[in-house]
Amino acid sequence: MYKRNQAEWSCWKVNTLGRDEKIPNAFLTRIKRLLELDRQPLDGDNTMAAFSTSNTPIGKGSEANFSAFDVFCLCLGLDLLDLGFKQSEVVFFLRHTRKDIQEIYDEILKTSKVHGRNRYGINKDSAVFMLIRKIELKELFPLIPKEHKGPIISPPEFCFGSKEFMEKTLDTANRHRKFIVIELAKIAALLNDFLPQAPVRTRGRG
Repeated sequence: MYKRNQAEWSCWKVNTLGRDEKIPNAFLTRIKRLLELDRQPLDGDNTMAAFSTSNTPIGKGSEANFSAFDVFCLCLGLDLLDLGFKQSEVVFFLRHTRKDIQEIYDEILKTSKVHGRNRYGINKDSAVFMLIRKIELKELFPLIPKEHKGPIISPPEFCFGSKEFMEKTLDTANRHRKFIVIELAKIAALLNDFLPQAPVRTRGRG
Protein backbone atom coordinates (compact mmCIF):
# COMPACT_ATOMS: atom_id res chain seq x y z
CA MET A 1 0.00 0.00 0.00
CA TYR A 2 1.12 3.55 -0.74
CA LYS A 3 0.57 6.91 0.94
CA ARG A 4 -1.25 9.72 -0.80
CA ASN A 5 1.89 11.72 -1.55
CA GLN A 6 3.41 8.61 -3.13
CA ALA A 7 0.31 8.25 -5.30
CA GLU A 8 0.52 11.92 -6.32
CA TRP A 9 4.23 11.64 -7.12
CA SER A 10 3.70 8.51 -9.21
CA CYS A 11 0.77 10.03 -11.14
CA TRP A 12 2.96 13.03 -11.96
CA LYS A 13 5.82 10.81 -13.11
CA VAL A 14 3.48 8.75 -15.32
CA ASN A 15 2.06 11.85 -16.98
CA THR A 16 5.46 13.50 -17.55
CA LEU A 17 7.41 10.31 -18.38
CA GLY A 18 9.58 10.80 -15.32
CA ARG A 19 10.27 14.52 -15.42
CA ASP A 20 12.15 15.53 -12.27
CA GLU A 21 10.59 18.77 -11.07
CA LYS A 22 8.31 20.10 -8.36
CA ILE A 23 4.72 18.98 -8.85
CA PRO A 24 2.51 22.01 -9.66
CA ASN A 25 -0.21 22.83 -7.15
CA ALA A 26 -2.80 22.72 -9.96
CA PHE A 27 -2.00 19.03 -10.56
CA LEU A 28 -2.24 18.21 -6.85
CA THR A 29 -5.53 20.10 -6.63
CA ARG A 30 -7.01 17.99 -9.44
CA ILE A 31 -6.19 14.82 -7.51
CA LYS A 32 -7.47 16.32 -4.27
CA ARG A 33 -10.79 17.20 -5.85
CA LEU A 34 -11.25 13.72 -7.33
CA LEU A 35 -10.61 12.16 -3.92
CA GLU A 36 -12.98 14.60 -2.22
CA LEU A 37 -15.74 13.70 -4.64
CA ASP A 38 -15.08 10.01 -4.07
CA ARG A 39 -15.61 10.49 -0.33
CA GLN A 40 -19.26 11.26 -0.98
CA PRO A 41 -21.79 8.44 -0.42
CA LEU A 42 -21.77 5.65 -2.98
CA ASP A 43 -24.56 5.47 -5.54
CA GLY A 44 -25.92 2.03 -4.66
CA ASP A 45 -25.22 -1.43 -3.27
CA ASN A 46 -23.29 -2.53 -6.37
CA THR A 47 -21.26 0.67 -6.72
CA MET A 48 -17.58 0.66 -5.76
CA ALA A 49 -15.50 3.62 -4.65
CA ALA A 50 -13.55 4.97 -7.64
CA PHE A 51 -10.15 5.08 -5.96
CA SER A 52 -10.36 2.63 -3.04
CA THR A 53 -9.70 -1.10 -3.01
CA SER A 54 -11.60 -1.48 0.26
CA ASN A 55 -14.84 -0.42 -1.49
CA THR A 56 -15.12 2.53 0.90
CA PRO A 57 -14.08 6.13 0.17
CA ILE A 58 -10.43 6.87 0.91
CA GLY A 59 -9.78 8.92 4.05
CA LYS A 60 -8.16 12.30 4.33
CA GLY A 61 -4.54 13.35 4.53
CA SER A 62 -1.28 11.46 4.31
CA GLU A 63 -2.68 8.51 6.27
CA ALA A 64 -4.81 7.45 3.30
CA ASN A 65 -3.55 4.21 1.76
CA PHE A 66 -3.67 3.28 -1.91
CA SER A 67 -3.07 0.00 -3.69
CA ALA A 68 -1.22 -0.03 -7.00
CA PHE A 69 -4.57 -0.43 -8.73
CA ASP A 70 -6.01 2.57 -6.85
CA VAL A 71 -3.14 4.66 -8.23
CA PHE A 72 -3.77 3.20 -11.70
CA CYS A 73 -7.39 4.43 -11.40
CA LEU A 74 -6.16 7.88 -10.36
CA CYS A 75 -3.94 8.01 -13.46
CA LEU A 76 -6.88 6.94 -15.59
CA GLY A 77 -9.04 9.59 -13.93
CA LEU A 78 -6.48 12.26 -14.80
CA ASP A 79 -6.49 11.04 -18.42
CA LEU A 80 -10.27 11.46 -18.50
CA LEU A 81 -9.95 14.97 -17.06
CA ASP A 82 -7.43 15.78 -19.78
CA LEU A 83 -9.94 14.55 -22.37
CA GLY A 84 -12.54 17.03 -21.10
CA PHE A 85 -14.56 14.95 -18.63
CA LYS A 86 -15.89 16.80 -15.61
CA GLN A 87 -14.54 15.68 -12.24
CA SER A 88 -17.96 14.37 -11.23
CA GLU A 89 -18.16 12.41 -14.49
CA VAL A 90 -14.74 10.84 -13.85
CA VAL A 91 -15.79 9.62 -10.40
CA PHE A 92 -19.17 8.42 -11.70
CA PHE A 93 -17.56 6.47 -14.55
CA LEU A 94 -14.84 4.83 -12.45
CA ARG A 95 -17.25 3.92 -9.66
CA HIS A 96 -19.43 2.03 -12.12
CA THR A 97 -16.64 0.42 -14.16
CA ARG A 98 -13.91 -0.19 -11.57
CA LYS A 99 -14.61 -3.93 -11.34
CA ASP A 100 -14.32 -4.39 -15.13
CA ILE A 101 -11.16 -2.26 -15.28
CA GLN A 102 -9.66 -4.27 -12.39
CA GLU A 103 -10.03 -7.47 -14.43
CA ILE A 104 -8.29 -5.88 -17.41
CA TYR A 105 -5.54 -4.46 -15.18
CA ASP A 106 -4.90 -7.93 -13.73
CA GLU A 107 -4.81 -9.36 -17.25
CA ILE A 108 -2.30 -6.69 -18.32
CA LEU A 109 0.00 -7.64 -15.47
CA LYS A 110 -0.23 -11.32 -16.42
CA THR A 111 -0.03 -11.20 -20.21
CA SER A 112 1.88 -8.04 -21.04
CA LYS A 113 4.80 -8.86 -18.72
CA VAL A 114 5.19 -5.23 -17.63
CA HIS A 115 7.69 -6.29 -14.94
CA GLY A 116 11.18 -5.47 -16.12
CA ARG A 117 10.00 -3.85 -19.36
CA ASN A 118 11.26 -0.62 -20.82
CA ARG A 119 8.89 1.84 -19.16
CA TYR A 120 8.83 4.16 -22.17
CA GLY A 121 7.63 1.66 -24.73
CA ILE A 122 4.87 -0.77 -25.60
CA ASN A 123 4.54 -2.76 -28.79
CA LYS A 124 1.62 -3.55 -31.06
CA ASP A 125 0.90 -6.83 -29.30
CA SER A 126 1.14 -5.63 -25.69
CA ALA A 127 -1.00 -2.48 -26.06
CA VAL A 128 -4.42 -2.58 -24.38
CA PHE A 129 -7.03 -0.03 -25.44
CA MET A 130 -10.19 1.09 -23.67
CA LEU A 131 -13.00 2.45 -25.87
CA ILE A 132 -15.85 4.51 -24.40
CA ARG A 133 -18.56 6.85 -25.65
CA LYS A 134 -19.80 9.96 -23.86
CA ILE A 135 -23.12 11.39 -25.00
CA GLU A 136 -23.78 15.12 -24.74
CA LEU A 137 -26.50 15.46 -27.41
CA LYS A 138 -29.11 13.54 -25.44
CA GLU A 139 -31.87 14.71 -27.76
CA LEU A 140 -30.46 12.38 -30.41
CA PHE A 141 -31.41 9.38 -28.28
CA PRO A 142 -35.17 9.30 -27.59
CA LEU A 143 -34.88 6.29 -25.26
CA ILE A 144 -32.92 8.34 -22.71
CA PRO A 145 -35.46 9.69 -20.17
CA LYS A 146 -35.77 13.48 -20.32
CA GLU A 147 -35.48 13.67 -16.54
CA HIS A 148 -32.08 11.90 -16.56
CA LYS A 149 -29.55 14.27 -14.97
CA GLY A 150 -26.36 12.21 -14.75
CA PRO A 151 -23.69 11.71 -17.42
CA ILE A 152 -24.35 9.27 -20.28
CA ILE A 153 -21.17 7.20 -20.67
CA SER A 154 -21.08 3.81 -22.35
CA PRO A 155 -19.63 0.76 -20.62
CA PRO A 156 -15.99 0.40 -21.66
CA GLU A 157 -14.88 -2.01 -24.36
CA PHE A 158 -11.31 -3.37 -24.30
CA CYS A 159 -8.97 -4.43 -27.09
CA PHE A 160 -5.75 -6.40 -26.70
CA GLY A 161 -3.19 -5.64 -29.38
CA SER A 162 -3.33 -3.58 -32.56
CA LYS A 163 -5.20 -6.18 -34.65
CA GLU A 164 -8.10 -6.43 -32.22
CA PHE A 165 -8.04 -2.64 -31.85
CA MET A 166 -8.45 -2.12 -35.58
CA GLU A 167 -11.29 -4.63 -35.78
CA LYS A 168 -13.09 -3.14 -32.78
CA THR A 169 -12.68 0.48 -33.85
CA LEU A 170 -13.94 -0.23 -37.34
CA ASP A 171 -16.95 -2.03 -35.88
CA THR A 172 -17.55 0.81 -33.41
CA ALA A 173 -17.16 3.44 -36.13
CA ASN A 174 -19.73 1.66 -38.29
CA ARG A 175 -22.21 1.79 -35.41
CA HIS A 176 -21.44 5.11 -33.72
CA ARG A 177 -18.64 7.03 -35.49
CA LYS A 178 -17.49 8.84 -32.31
CA PHE A 179 -15.63 7.26 -29.40
CA ILE A 180 -12.77 7.89 -26.97
CA VAL A 181 -9.66 5.70 -26.82
CA ILE A 182 -7.21 5.38 -23.91
CA GLU A 183 -4.24 3.00 -23.94
CA LEU A 184 -3.90 1.24 -20.58
CA ALA A 185 -0.82 -1.02 -20.67
CA LYS A 186 1.64 1.85 -20.63
CA ILE A 187 0.06 3.29 -17.47
CA ALA A 188 0.55 -0.08 -15.78
CA ALA A 189 4.15 -0.35 -17.00
CA LEU A 190 5.04 3.17 -15.87
CA LEU A 191 3.45 2.69 -12.46
CA ASN A 192 5.27 -0.60 -12.03
CA ASP A 193 8.48 1.36 -12.43
CA PHE A 194 7.67 4.52 -10.49
CA LEU A 195 5.57 3.38 -7.51
CA PRO A 196 8.41 1.46 -5.78
CA GLN A 197 10.56 4.61 -6.11
CA ALA A 198 7.95 6.99 -4.67
CA PRO A 199 9.33 8.92 -1.69
CA VAL A 200 7.37 8.96 1.56
CA ARG A 201 6.56 12.29 3.23
CA THR A 202 4.97 12.55 6.66
CA ARG A 203 3.31 15.95 6.17
CA GLY A 204 -0.45 15.54 5.84
CA ARG A 205 -2.69 17.11 3.21
CA GLY A 206 -6.42 17.58 3.64
